[in-house]
Amino acid sequence: MSASNFQWIDGGITAPKGYRASGFAAAIKPNSTKLDCALIASDAPATLAGMFTTNIMRSAPVEWNVARCAMGMGRALFINSGNANAVTGDQGHADVRTTAEAVASAIGCTSDEVTICSTGVIGVPLPMERILNGVKGSFEALSAEGSPDAARAIMTTDTVPKEVAVEVTLSSGPVRIGAIAKGSGMIAPNMATMIAVVTTDAAVAAPDLAQWLRQATAQSFNAICIDNDMSTSDTVLVFANGQAGLPQLEPGSPDAETFRLALIALCEETAKRLVRDGEGATKLVAVEVSGTATEDEAKTICRAIAHSQLCKTAFFGEDPNWGRFACAVGYAGIGFEPGNLSIWLDEVQLLREGQPTGYAEADAAAVMKLPEFTLRVKVGTGNGHARFWTSDLSHDYVSINADYRT
Repeated sequence: MSASNFQWIDGGITAPKGYRASGFAAAIKPNSTKLDCALIASDAPATLAGMFTTNIMRSAPVEWNVARCAMGMGRALFINSGNANAVTGDQGHADVRTTAEAVASAIGCTSDEVTICSTGVIGVPLPMERILNGVKGSFEALSAEGSPDAARAIMTTDTVPKEVAVEVTLSSGPVRIGAIAKGSGMIAPNMATMIAVVTTDAAVAAPDLAQWLRQATAQSFNAICIDNDMSTSDTVLVFANGQAGLPQLEPGSPDAETFRLALIALCEETAKRLVRDGEGATKLVAVEVSGTATEDEAKTICRAIAHSQLCKTAFFGEDPNWGRFACAVGYAGIGFEPGNLSIWLDEVQLLREGQPTGYAEADAAAVMKLPEFTLRVKVGTGNGHARFWTSDLSHDYVSINADYRT
């Protein structure tokens, strides 16, 4: 996408026309004073699409949202942090419905137009009196400038809020796409302990929105790794309310392709912000693999490197121990000729067609001291290519997760 029809802007999920958002402190965790409830509302009915965790133990809100996305329309999303409402049995499902009905009553829509997300501790029933107070407070705080508060309210172990927005110039005028997200641990494909909310004022049919979201997720939220765990609550939701006043995007048109690429770019940037803020993370490492027969083979090798604890600790230690990288490529399960393997750290080539290059150790170590760098791997001459983002594994990751619940 050229810079002439694409620019990053401020405003997050309220950058597109016709959206309001808020954050409210309802003490979902007793004695907490942090913002822990968020509400995002569209002034007009919006088409709706979502992507969800593949964990069999998915939460009651995820089950509810899957059904809402099948209907393809939405007006609002309520999110609470501090409690995942997962593995909570029939009561958990009843609490989702009660929450949706409260939001619907406040917004002036049906409960079928309300989506619900919860994130936090698994296996604990929702404190419904506080949740309903959170609905009331969040509704009263709704604002066209409320994206920052909503972004803070959904945080759990995150250290910074994540907000992204982009304006895209189409042939008939500009549209905007905005996002907020949370996620810092339990991040591994497919989906992660993350919630991402995307809003746009473009007019998009629900089936097209769902298809483009699947494509964007494959290149972003399903291409990141902080650790190797997948949560019960992982959700990406996108709303398209058409309030930009432009014609509906038609698949195959130049405008639709421009919008699709902008959605991918927005999701990629949001995903990278999740990895940058990974629990204990000090590095953002892009892993790029090429030369495989297919894209799927390249993805498999990317994941082997990105998930490897030995590779991730080498990133943390700033140690250019390329033997660990080569080892991960070798056990990924993808056939290739070892004599074709080449490895780079940024522009420093460590291995050339199976042979060490005699690189300067100081040059490679200097790359790994950077907060962001690329590990590039080539295994042959095929057209397969993939990119993945991972973090390092530090002492702080263990400390954060050792006492998360207590």
